[in-house]
Amino acid sequence: MRRLGPLVAMAFQTAVALTVGAQELVVGPLEFSPLTFVPGEVVTAVAILDPGAAPWFAEVVASGFPEPGESEPRVLSVALEKRKGSPLLVARFVAWRAGPGYLPDLSVGGLDIPRLRFDCGSALADGDLGAPESLPQLNLPGLYTRLYVLAGLLLVAALVGITAATRAAPWFRAFKARRAYARARREFDELLDRLATAAAGPAVWAELCAGLRNFAGLRIGTDLNAMTASEVLSLPAGTVPGGVGSDLAGILAMGDEARFAGKQDLRTSAGVELARSVAARIDEALIGALAGSARMRKGS
Repeated sequence: MRRLGPLVAMAFQTAVALTVGAQELVVGPLEFSPLTFVPGEVVTAVAILDPGAAPWFAEVVASGFPEPGESEPRVLSVALEKRKGSPLLVARFVAWRAGPGYLPDLSVGGLDIPRLRFDCGSALADGDLGAPESLPQLNLPGLYTRLYVLAGLLLVAALVGITAATRAAPWFRAFKARRAYARARREFDELLDRLATAAAGPAVWAELCAGLRNFAGLRIGTDLNAMTASEVLSLPAGTVPGGVGSDLAGILAMGDEARFAGKQDLRTSAGVELARSVAARIDEALIGALAGSARMRKGS
């Protein structure tokens, strides 16, 4: 019996030691993201824990950490997650000093985490603090030749453009004049077609005389809008092409009689047809004059 006493005591002490050892927390290898970091960079540390028989639960702690001292790391958050049945520690922190350091003791998910060691790199470790060296100017082969050729091509293109614009200017002006010439006759014919079917009256005569003054004025290069019928009739010979000055003045006189004298027996259709004849004879005379000038230039 005396021999059994010491054996029982030793067995009890061994059981107590095993129980205490089973309750100790074991921290697996730490992994950092990024693998290497410098002061001021947010780092995530991850490690698998072996809590033994100690109870634990998933938890995220983002506040309540002790205020770090000078150059000590600042803990941003600590989380305990379940990973394949084991607790996974995830700690986010910022180191403020290069070299080895330790995270403070942490408590999360019912477990007390001991201090964790880390190594913070230096932002200047891989830097080159030597004086910068001046590099020679990089001249591509044939660079200046290409620049001179490009400048020459641009100059030639500019000269060609200026020459083309100078030669095209008269043609463009003539083209615009031809379009304006044709548009004036087309608009006048449209006016006559509309007035031919309109009811007779002073308003129709006023519109006919205004259109005729505008058309004839454009053709002869004289403003007829402010001229009376007698003034148009007294224009120098040859001012109105085709010898239609008297007919032009006659239409204007009929318009004045219809508008101001109140004559009712003036037929609008007769005035419209006479105006159409005047326009046709003016254009025929102008076309004939242009053709004669062209023949004279060819002959000379």
